[in-house]
Amino acid sequence: MTLVSQAEFARMCEVSRKTVTMWRSLGKLVLQGKHVDVEATNEQMKRYHRVGSPVKTEPVKIVTPESSRVTKARSGNAEGNKTGHKSSVVSTLGEVETQLLALDWTQEFDWSPEALDQRVRQAAQCIGWEAVTSQVEDDGHWGGYQLRIPAYMSDGLHYGAIAGGFGFELDAFDVLCLVREHISVRLDEDGDRVAEDDESIEVQPDLLGLLARPFGEMHTRKD
Repeated sequence: MTLVSQAEFARMCEVSRKTVTMWRSLGKLVLQGKHVDVEATNEQMKRYHRVGSPVKTEPVKIVTPESSRVTKARSGNAEGNKTGHKSSVVSTLGEVETQLLALDWTQEFDWSPEALDQRVRQAAQCIGWEAVTSQVEDDGHWGGYQLRIPAYMSDGLHYGAIAGGFGFELDAFDVLCLVREHISVRLDEDGDRVAEDDESIEVQPDLLGLLARPFGEMHTRKD
């Protein structure tokens, strides 16, 4: 029996945490306490999930806290190379949150539309996500951002690879909040802990300051 956190199970299936939360609410996960029983869930989803089991059969490399300070070069990250960003670093959620709390309200930001758009896109890139917009103008595209997880798009764009903004309805404040939540919040909608302080995450440290508060020109400490 293999037990993993719901956040780790999301990575194994290459979907967002929000998708795993939805599977849980639909009763598709086999849980042992707060952890997912991988083998039992795999068998259950083979039978009842519309597109079969999303669990990857290849072994999943799980980064341990002991290796959290190892720098990982992303040779295939063309955008990162072009913009001159440093390599990603594997840290724990606790370490990242401590850094962010120290950065909050200490940064000065340019609130022009162009600068804010650049901040949003690079803030998403900090954790390997993409903030994209759509040129389509209809009732399903609201003129804002959509957050995508490129690492989960090996088979193309699908529901589980969208972290937020399915209708491109996110504004800059929303994007910054959602990205910050991903590396800060460790409770699901039921108030149960889904990630621990020592759980690892990959970030670009030179972009971390973009996730510091404030998220908007009128954002105050009271918000």
